Amino acid sequence: MGKKSKLAGAIAGAVLVMGAASQAFAVANCGDINASGGTPDAIDSVGLAQVVLAGGIPVAGHCGASGTLQCGDLVDDNVINSQDLVASLQVAASIETLLTPCTGFGPTLACDSTVSGTINTNQVWPTGCDTFVDGTTFISSGTVITVQAGATVKGRKTSTNSTPSTLIFLRGSKINAAGTAALPIVMTSDQTPGTRAKADWGGVTLLGSAPVNFPGGEGGCEGLPAGTCNFGGSEPNDSSGQVRFTRIEFSGVLFSTDNELNIFTMNGIGRGTTIDHVQANVGDDDGMEWFGGTVNGKFLVVTSTFDDIFDWQIGYTGSNQFGLGYHNVAVQIASGHNGFEADNNENGFDNTPRSNPEFCNFTVIGSTRQGVTSSGSGANVRRGTAGKIANAILMDFTSAGLDIDDDATLARGCTNSTTLQTTEPVLRVQDTILHNNAGGALQTIGSTTAPTCTPNQLAGLWQTGEGLIVTATNPLPSITATFPSSVDNRYFPLSGGEADGAPDCALLRPEFFDSAPYIGAFEPGGGTPENWLVTTGNWISFATN
Repeated sequence: MGKKSKLAGAIAGAVLVMGAASQAFAVANCGDINASGGTPDAIDSVGLAQVVLAGGIPVAGHCGASGTLQCGDLVDDNVINSQDLVASLQVAASIETLLTPCTGFGPTLACDSTVSGTINTNQVWPTGCDTFVDGTTFISSGTVITVQAGATVKGRKTSTNSTPSTLIFLRGSKINAAGTAALPIVMTSDQTPGTRAKADWGGVTLLGSAPVNFPGGEGGCEGLPAGTCNFGGSEPNDSSGQVRFTRIEFSGVLFSTDNELNIFTMNGIGRGTTIDHVQANVGDDDGMEWFGGTVNGKFLVVTSTFDDIFDWQIGYTGSNQFGLGYHNVAVQIASGHNGFEADNNENGFDNTPRSNPEFCNFTVIGSTRQGVTSSGSGANVRRGTAGKIANAILMDFTSAGLDIDDDATLARGCTNSTTLQTTEPVLRVQDTILHNNAGGALQTIGSTTAPTCTPNQLAGLWQTGEGLIVTATNPLPSITATFPSSVDNRYFPLSGGEADGAPDCALLRPEFFDSAPYIGAFEPGGGTPENWLVTTGNWISFATN
């Protein structure tokens, strides 16, 4: 990338205002204003800025002396304007790579339009009104759906073809859902508020081409007929678009055991995808589930799920920071439902690539305090997975705080009864507070003949730290027996307590992790400025109907 000039820096703020104008470039001549033959960079953005500031008059010397319109009309509307500049800046800053080069967004649907079947052309779902999803709806390869900031998408509870209303973005398609703090995107049920419920519709599923550990390197998704939604591949940097400041709610459909649609499912999604400030609220299965892939995420919220809160398997290796999960007795009452459910592959505990994600600064709360007596663990780690859970609070679960199952999983944490495993992929759970987990703080289940280790051994060196912290002192004293109805500061740990002074995950991988040297999703003793639920806008809802 070229170095961004002062002019480009001065106008980069336009990206935040016009975030819906994301574009991508597969060929160098699209957006390559100075005809350098490379990917559009800040120098190209400066060239476009000069044209925009001059009233859109093309410059003959641009685009290899063929004029600015030849390669600078990024949104394909026959003029050079601020949308073209925003698209150029986003690519130059590596913010997004979305639409097919210079082909535009496609038509903007009218308010209250209904989509169904298979969508093969780019579309814009408009802000300030509803777009309805009727039945199982596939977005085909090469197609981009732009959901504008402030738009509402509603899944029909009763579809015209009796299939669950759900959005399935097939491999090669992209979702361009760039909500903002002021104008979040809401994907919800078509039922009247007050009558909505889990399983009203099937939620959102993204399918990508990043690595998974199915035999042969690809497989099919749950909840849909075989062959209709394969995912996986050999492209770790694959992009399925962006989902930002978006809430997905009243969805998830449980057909049978291990055959379900979650609220938000990421199947083989690559790290070129942007996932941040996303909430999954009220669903009949898991909140967020990663089936393989490499995608990273920040500021994730999962509330009122019937089953697991965060779930990974099939070789997932991405990183996530800042997450809040909260079970709710009004929705979640059955057993075996965990805060984290972590697998490698249930049909091959040692399949590769082995699941090995990183989760840092998470607060995950069960429902013991709400009167549930049979549920799950704060983290059920099993079936050969590796991975790292660090700087987390796991509390109020009816089983163990940390439950590590089977020898293949234990072997990722230690090589024998005294020696930690240090060769990746490695399992570590550390600098994590376990509190009020009714089935016991810790459980380790493995045979007596295989190499085993204790949970405290597993809480060894990821960054030098305190290991597991099993405490009778409530780290979140404002958490009560009543599930919250509004956003507040109850998730802040006490200042001066066990949550202070944890190792900083930013030291592990500074290119992704933000500096947050504390345990949990929120800074101990903080106030509103530190509460990203509050300060980033109205994208959060705890509504259960």
